[in-house]
Amino acid sequence: MKYKNIQENWDSLIEKQKSGYGLPDMKDMVVWVACSNTSKPYEIDEEWVGIDKDGGLYWAYASGCSCWDGDYNTSPIEDIKTFAFDHKQVTPENWLKALDDFDSSLEVVQLP
Repeated sequence: MKYKNIQENWDSLIEKQKSGYGLPDMKDMVVWVACSNTSKPYEIDEEWVGIDKDGGLYWAYASGCSCWDGDYNTSPIEDIKTFAFDHKQVTPENWLKALDDFDSSLEVVQLP
């Protein structure tokens, strides 16, 4: 796996995010590392990238009003460079850099 710091800290990262609020589903299988949040007052518009224990990448998206029930659309990503992200202002290269940044800091990266 390319992201060695994530791998070495896998169990603690999963435990930390299990108690977190506002994270996508699959919190016991995927470490969510980066978020693009373009929400305005009274709405939700978030896009996330995460990584599983084997290095597989995942995408999650939520959009709706502030009464949103917390459900994300979640799916695996085969190739991040060709994946059709909803937030077009964030490039695949931005997401890849966010993965590297998370691997260094182990802190969720906020993208535009």
